[in-house]
Amino acid sequence: MAFYRTGTISLTNGSNAVTGVGTDFYNGAAVGETIQAPDGKLYEILSIQSATALTLGQPYLGATASGQAYSIIPTQSYIRDLASQAATLVNGYQAVKDEVGSGKFTDGTQTVPGIRFTSDDDTGVRRVGANSLALVAGGVDQATVSASGVNLKTGSTLNAVALADVATAQTLTNKTLNLTSNTLVATSAQLKAALTDETGSGAAVFATSPTLVTPVLGVATATSVNKLTLTAPATSATLTLAQGSTLATAGAFNQTLTATATTNVTLPTTGTLATLAGTETLTNKTLTTPIINGPVLGTFGDIAARAPIQPTLDLDFANQRYRVFDGATGLKEIALADLMTYTGSGRTYTDALGILRAQATNTPRLEFDPVTGVGNGLSVWEARTNLALDSGVITASVGTLATPNAATAPDGTLTADFIYNSTTSAEHYAGDRNIAVTAGVDYTWSVFVKAGPSANRKLYLRVANASTITVVFDPVLKTIQTASGNGVIGGDFQELQDGWFRVWIVFTAQTTRNLVCRLQLWTTTAIYQGDGTSGLYLWGAQLEAGTSASPYIPTTTAAVTAPADVASITGANFSKWFNQSEGTFVYIHESEIGASAGANVTRSFVVSDGTNNNRIIGYGHNLSTVSGGVVDGGVGSGTNYLGRVTRAVSYSPTALSFSMTGGAVVTDSTFTPISATLNTMVLGKNSPTGSGTELNGTLIRILYFPRALPASLQTLSA
Repeated sequence: MAFYRTGTISLTNGSNAVTGVGTDFYNGAAVGETIQAPDGKLYEILSIQSATALTLGQPYLGATASGQAYSIIPTQSYIRDLASQAATLVNGYQAVKDEVGSGKFTDGTQTVPGIRFTSDDDTGVRRVGANSLALVAGGVDQATVSASGVNLKTGSTLNAVALADVATAQTLTNKTLNLTSNTLVATSAQLKAALTDETGSGAAVFATSPTLVTPVLGVATATSVNKLTLTAPATSATLTLAQGSTLATAGAFNQTLTATATTNVTLPTTGTLATLAGTETLTNKTLTTPIINGPVLGTFGDIAARAPIQPTLDLDFANQRYRVFDGATGLKEIALADLMTYTGSGRTYTDALGILRAQATNTPRLEFDPVTGVGNGLSVWEARTNLALDSGVITASVGTLATPNAATAPDGTLTADFIYNSTTSAEHYAGDRNIAVTAGVDYTWSVFVKAGPSANRKLYLRVANASTITVVFDPVLKTIQTASGNGVIGGDFQELQDGWFRVWIVFTAQTTRNLVCRLQLWTTTAIYQGDGTSGLYLWGAQLEAGTSASPYIPTTTAAVTAPADVASITGANFSKWFNQSEGTFVYIHESEIGASAGANVTRSFVVSDGTNNNRIIGYGHNLSTVSGGVVDGGVGSGTNYLGRVTRAVSYSPTALSFSMTGGAVVTDSTFTPISATLNTMVLGKNSPTGSGTELNGTLIRILYFPRALPASLQTLSA
């Protein structure tokens, strides 16, 4: 059944009550079903009070919110209703069950038999007495069946032929003689004389221990031969199967076929043996020195299968699957919370349904592509502050009017404002925010936008920064003009769900001052004759220091700072998979949406002793080590790619090696190996302490192999 999502709901943190607007809980929900609340969690429906009110089985854990989208997930509770209705039906027919339903009938009479027919009341079956039945036709007993036999009514006929007395000799024509209740005495010769289609010669034989002399069996039509034993003669015996034959075994025992020499083939009790060309699923099997050609085993093709050894750590954030080496049990699935420690708050993320969700405090943000639903991985960002107050409210200004809460926003709430032009011939803009900036600092101004219902209007994103910095975005054609203005770095957009986009412009503040961040309507020019109806849906304004649009940070009456994300693996969770002397990392990340390549050095991880003095750092462009506080090694491509690129790196006492996207392996042998004991891994950073060194993007996957594999790096990064 489809999920029920009509209307919106309001919930209060710690309360079991749910209040709906525009809902019909009586017809769209049922007690025992599950509701997905705005905090992304599932709650049992305990009771339904009205079409707009229901009670949860446990208190709501998310933040107090109203006008929220939700999903009611049908369960199997309808089966209980069906069972109840069936019980009512059965109870209504109890009498039928106890009598006819249990095979019990009244005795009946000749005129009204106990078992009779609707259109023929005097025909049927009646009980004459103990252990005696009569077949009745036309109100007369035609035959009586009792423990002593069958008696037919005098004068009865069989196939229109009168039945004679049993003592009278009879000539049987076209009759079948049942030898089960009759005795036929004849010799083999007499029986042979009676047969007209026999083959062969000699006496007749029977089932038990027959002796067959040179028989010709012909083509077999039986489907099986049971308990057949082939006894070997003094020399040898051969069971020959003709071409195209099938030898099938059955039963709960292993079967052994012994071929020539010492070769044995053992058939298991379960499973299927296919040809070499068949596709097989191998579970708990050991492959000794296998040759694997072109494996395609799961995500990214699969990286782990291309390595000559098994990984001891596999953090597949995109698919939310985490495995770690656990001693004798090998590579074991583990919950992320049982492996990694995380702190972070204040931001939003896109869930698997494409809805922008508020992050729960100290809960990792596992992002999904808002359009395709594909996992994007673990979001790791530096501390950012949204300087735009009341970020979810866009107010009208010169040449515009506003309809508040006119559409569902990207976070699933009815809070997006419709800004439309007046009928004047002028500029048409809204959402002006005067915000203080510092000269020389890079900023990003962003907003969520959706096309309006009437004539096409474009978004003219503007910043008054000594001179005007602008970019024009068309939500219908999904195109953006080149950003321009003094201090501009660039502009871009991201497509979301349900026609929404996030658009931004990046610039460097030219002076320390209050600048104006503006949202303006555009046709082919900034000044045009308005029609009084056309406009855009706008929501979620954000101005932040940085060269990219970070995850949206909601604000109200004051600026809000989201602290840097910190994700780390320490203690036994670290030592169980890490090899101090040598190893290989394979990592994939995506960094800084909106930043130009090379604008920032991206980093996937750092392994250290808890300080900056001894580190192994996986950057977007190289592998680097720090020994005793001195940067001793660095090997890589020299180019910092921001997209989804796979890097494979290895370290050993003699060399550091690096390969990216299947490129040639680069090696550095002139470095000092780290002698300190490394005990910590921090994800998305190049330093175990401090901030400002974050990935600013998503970690898609990290694998670790406990051996240096320089010869395999090119294959692993392909």
